[in-house]
Amino acid sequence: MADVELIEQSGPKAANFKLGPRLERLLFSGASDDWFKVVARPTLQELSEKTGQACFIARLAGDSVRSLDMVAPGNLVRAYIVPGLEIPAHAGASAKAILAFQDADFIASVLDKPLKRFTASTKVDFDVLAHELQLVRKTGVAYCIGEDVDGFAAIAAPIRIDGQRTQHSLCVTGTIQGIIDTNQDLNVALVKRMAEKLSKLIEKQFQQTLKSTN
Repeated sequence: MADVELIEQSGPKAANFKLGPRLERLLFSGASDDWFKVVARPTLQELSEKTGQACFIARLAGDSVRSLDMVAPGNLVRAYIVPGLEIPAHAGASAKAILAFQDADFIASVLDKPLKRFTASTKVDFDVLAHELQLVRKTGVAYCIGEDVDGFAAIAAPIRIDGQRTQHSLCVTGTIQGIIDTNQDLNVALVKRMAEKLSKLIEKQFQQTLKSTN
């Protein structure tokens, strides 16, 4: 088991073993949606209060990204992004924020094929999308500006955990006017800061969970 990184020695040969990095990755990938919702909800609420917009966390499962949980003021966005909704990988900011940090083969398997054009702003060319994902990796933020639904926009940042595959993102969404035209710089700063905060919180909670299993 040590050879395949499922466990690793925590001291001298006579000492106990602890969970290895590969098993930790498997456990993190298999953590339940409910676990993430409990950990993320306070941050979602804080981000929604600071931006006045709908905020949600998205999760990669297989080759698709779905909204996991959301907090929103009483507006029409509540019907636009609902928990469990699949986010178009080529058109949703939350999906791009996750996809940008996957390996090249995975990205190609998702994007290098005929893609649905939802609006006139939807990008469907693989090279254009690949360049956009490079910018996401460089800046740490992804955008959707009228690409999946006319008149709506979103800004998302990845939730990155040391040693783990990037599987989650934090996103703020609303009208183009509210997200981009009026408060873009503020929204970008808040989403990035809250995503970093949530990354640390999730990692801390996950490590506490692992300690209870060792």
